[in-house]
Amino acid sequence: MTPINFKLVNLLNSFTPNEIKEFKKFISSGLYTSGRNYLPLLNYILKHKSKNQDNFQNGELLLKLNSGKKFSKQTLKNRFSELYKLGEEFLIYLGLKENKLEKDKLLLKMLIEKKLLPPFESKYKKIIRSVEKEKYYESKYESILLLHEQKMLFLKEKRRESELYDLYNETSQLRLCIYLISLFEIGFEYSLQEYADIRYDNNYLVDFLRNLSIDELINNFSDTDTIIYEITAMNYYLFKAFENSDMEEYYFKSHKIFSKLSHELNEEYRTLKFNQMIHYSIKKQNEGIKKFQYELFKLYNEKLDQGLFSDLQNKIYLSNNFRDYVYIGIAIKKFKWVEDFIKKYSKYLPEEFREDELKLSFAKLAIANKHYEKSLLSLENIKADNYLLYTDSSVLKLCCYYELGIFEEAFLELDKLKHYLRNHKEIPKIHFLVNNNFIQVYQKLLRCITKADKRDIGYLKKEYIENIQVTKSDWLLEKIEELNNC
Repeated sequence: MTPINFKLVNLLNSFTPNEIKEFKKFISSGLYTSGRNYLPLLNYILKHKSKNQDNFQNGELLLKLNSGKKFSKQTLKNRFSELYKLGEEFLIYLGLKENKLEKDKLLLKMLIEKKLLPPFESKYKKIIRSVEKEKYYESKYESILLLHEQKMLFLKEKRRESELYDLYNETSQLRLCIYLISLFEIGFEYSLQEYADIRYDNNYLVDFLRNLSIDELINNFSDTDTIIYEITAMNYYLFKAFENSDMEEYYFKSHKIFSKLSHELNEEYRTLKFNQMIHYSIKKQNEGIKKFQYELFKLYNEKLDQGLFSDLQNKIYLSNNFRDYVYIGIAIKKFKWVEDFIKKYSKYLPEEFREDELKLSFAKLAIANKHYEKSLLSLENIKADNYLLYTDSSVLKLCCYYELGIFEEAFLELDKLKHYLRNHKEIPKIHFLVNNNFIQVYQKLLRCITKADKRDIGYLKKEYIENIQVTKSDWLLEKIEELNNC
C-alpha cells in the first residue's frame, strides 16, 4: 500500500476543471518534466482522490503507471513528490499568465541582462505609461519603483548621466513615500490593536513613529498636486488622528485629501481608507463625541454612493456591517433613510442570515418609532446563533417589555441574558461590558418602577450613564429622566 500524498491531493482539489485540463498540458511538456510521463499517475489520482482512501492499491497503481513494471514504495513516493513540485511550478505559471505586469517586469530584467537595449527602451516606455495610467493601488508605486530601477541600469549602459541622476532623484523621493506609507499603515493597525487592548513590549516601530517629527514635511506634501505625496499625507494624518484621538483636525485633513483623490484610487484602496475612517469615527462616537455620529452617516453615504458595499456581502456575520448602517441612521433619527437602506441593500446580505438580520433591523426601526408591539413581532423566531444577534435581540425585547409594562416577561428575559453572558466566553470584553452594564442599570430601573422607589434614580444617572460604557445609553437616560420627573 502506498500512502496518499495529501499535499498533492489538496493542491489538485484547488484547481478548477479548466485548470486541470491546462495542468495536464503543462506536465506533458518536456520543458518541465525531462521527458517523464506523469499523466497516468495524475489520471489515477484524479479518479480515486474523492473515494476517501488513505492509501492507493499498489497493484492497480503499478499497472496504471507502467504496464505492470514494479516500482519500490520509495519510487512511488518520489513520483508523488515530483508531481507535487510540478503543481507548484504550474501555480507560478498561472500567476504569471494572469499578471501581465509581472511578466513585463521579468521581460525588462532579461532584456537588460542580455543587453538588448533598443527593444528595452521601447518596451519600457509602453509599460511605464500603462502602469502610470492605472488608478492607485497599494503596490502601484512599488511597481513603478522597480521599473525605474531597470531604467537606471539602461541609462548606465547608455552613459546618459544627466537622465540617470534625474531618475535617481525621482526614485529616491518615491522610495521615501513608499516607506512612509507602509509605516503609517502598520502604525494605524497597531493603534487599532491598542484600542482593542492588545499591546506589545518593545514595539520599536510604534516608538519610532511617535517620535517622528515631520508635520512640516507632510504639510508640504499635502499642498502639492502630486498623488503619491498627497497619499502619503493622507495616511500620516489618519495615523496621527487615531494615535492622538483629541487631535480631530488630523482626521478632517485626511478625509479632505481622500475626497479630493477618491476618483484616482481603485476600489479596494478606497474601501480600505473608508474602513479606517469609519474605525476612527466609531472610536470618537464611543468617546461620546456626538458630531461623529453625523460624520459616520456621511462616510456611510459616501461609501454607498461610490458603490462600495462588499462589507454587506460578508458571509461572516460578526464581520458584516449591515447593522452599523442601521444603527447610525436611527441614532441621528434618519428613519426614512434607514427604511430605504434596508429595502435597497438587504438583498446583498448572505442568504444564511438575511432573514434574521431583516427582522432585527425592522425591530430596531419599530422601537425608534415607538411601535413596541410591532418590534416584538419582528423579534419572534430569530435564530440567534451568535452573540451579536442574541444580545441585540434580547436588549430590544427588554426595551419593549419595559415600554409596554410587561414586567414579568422583562424579568424572565433579563435572567436569560445574564445566563447567556455568563456562559459564552467567546464574547469580546468590550461587548460583554456594555451589555452587562445595561443589565445593571435596567434591573434597577425595573426595581424603581415596580416598587415605586425613586431613591436610586440620581445614583443611576450619575454613576451608570455618565461614567460607563453601556448599550442603549440614550434610551436608558430617557427612562431615568421620565422616572425622575414623575
